[in-house]
Amino acid sequence: MNLANRLLKNKALNQEKLSQALDRQKESRGFLVNHLGELGVKEQNELAEFVAPSPPVPETFADIGLPEKLLAQLFLKHAFYSHAFTLRDMSDALKVPAHLLDQLVEYLKQQKLIDISPRDLFRPSPTHLATEIRYTLSDSGKKVAEQELEFNSYVGPVPVSLEDYWVWVEGQTIQLEEIESEQLREAFKD
Repeated sequence: MNLANRLLKNKALNQEKLSQALDRQKESRGFLVNHLGELGVKEQNELAEFVAPSPPVPETFADIGLPEKLLAQLFLKHAFYSHAFTLRDMSDALKVPAHLLDQLVEYLKQQKLIDISPRDLFRPSPTHLATEIRYTLSDSGKKVAEQELEFNSYVGPVPVSLEDYWVWVEGQTIQLEEIESEQLREAFKD
């Protein structure tokens, strides 16, 4: 969820004031929080609780901003290249918290696309944590994964939504930077 939505949801700002800052952001780019401060709508310290230094870790599927079906397809494609995998393996590969993948695994088990792998007697695990349970693709899961790979061969971290990507790219603009001639002289003096 972007800053504008977080501010509205928490009633920290009304739509009218937010619209002024968003219009200004469209004109000159940059982080929304800077425009809110420059307009005198909110002070930087008032906005600190709503501003993250980096994109926040998703806590729900809605926070990811992508359809769950797409996440399931990507999960299956990753699993296709693994003999057996754990939630931790998938969490590392997809860059999604394990608690979200746990829900996805339950769905995929219900669909009979993955199975629980028998324990490896040569590599005993000292714990019985859910993140250490090993899974494998079922035969139908392999077929679905192959079909998905034929349609789209991307296998990597879960992509971010275009809106979230754009918010972070816009905030990194150099259009708001001003370079003085003295700075250039200093940079090129040698």
